[in-house]
Amino acid sequence: MVRNRGEAMSSVSNKVTWWDATSTAGPAVSELAGNLIVAWRGNQNSRNLTVANVIGSSGGLSGTTLRSTVLADASDHAPSLSRILTVRYTVQLAWAGINGAHSLNAADLGVNTSSWQLTGQIVGRALVAGDSVSATSGPVWTGGGAGDVNRLGVLDQSSRSVLIEETGDLVFGAPSTSDFIVDARGPAQALATDNGETLWAWTASDGALTFALVRPGFPLPTAVVRSAQASGFGPSSIEPAYPGGPLCVAWTGIDGTGALNVAALNVDAIRNGTDPISAVYTLPETSSAAPALLHRPFLRTLAIFWTGTDGAGTLNACDVQL
Repeated sequence: MVRNRGEAMSSVSNKVTWWDATSTAGPAVSELAGNLIVAWRGNQNSRNLTVANVIGSSGGLSGTTLRSTVLADASDHAPSLSRILTVRYTVQLAWAGINGAHSLNAADLGVNTSSWQLTGQIVGRALVAGDSVSATSGPVWTGGGAGDVNRLGVLDQSSRSVLIEETGDLVFGAPSTSDFIVDARGPAQALATDNGETLWAWTASDGALTFALVRPGFPLPTAVVRSAQASGFGPSSIEPAYPGGPLCVAWTGIDGTGALNVAALNVDAIRNGTDPISAVYTLPETSSAAPALLHRPFLRTLAIFWTGTDGAGTLNACDVQL
């Protein structure tokens, strides 16, 4: 793991290990009115997808349990959960299928609007982009589409970064290939900044964390910067550390142990063409896949979720204080 100009140990609290949840890939997370939901692909004995309510999550992570539903659908990669509810008050799950075409799929997950928890039922589904996209990675919901409509990002059969915009509930437009994200390890993450730009993050083929800023209406970024930090997997989503705080990203290091790292991003540094990571917070935890990062506005906390290196791929989570 390469560290930049500074390094520190972050403050970790409220850790939980969900011993009944194991995976060979990273988890996907989202939150409904303070209630966490998690999705993952099974361990080496099962590729089936599982979705779960985190029971007790409104009070933090420690001591929580999972109420899980194993789906009939399966994937070789991590799935993705949307961060926004649809017009039908459902949460969307996306994944790469295990059929011969490795088709991209999306589904509406039922939500009990009294408790704001998943019902465990799929209430609608769609095949995304037909057979034109054969996924070679798990997808991510990037957001930032027209009118803040979701977009799905994934690597296709030629390892190109492809975006598919959702124009309505489970209605998707034609896939488009990114003009600047090439030879990535996994799909790219995106988040709109306060001034309307889109901040992109991905892992290049040589492992370098890479960042770009794109202005509205422009197909190409104003700047693309390679960081001194590296990973064998894609980065987490980009999340604020706290309300009004700096944007942060997490990744699994390449130091041989898979140490988890979190860093605040200096967006102005990207505009100036320099490394946006000046301090790396290394957690006393390790992972065998890409982690998931989530800002929890109800608790004003930043939480990280990961697949452990205990041999079983047990899922873990904790709060992080930079």
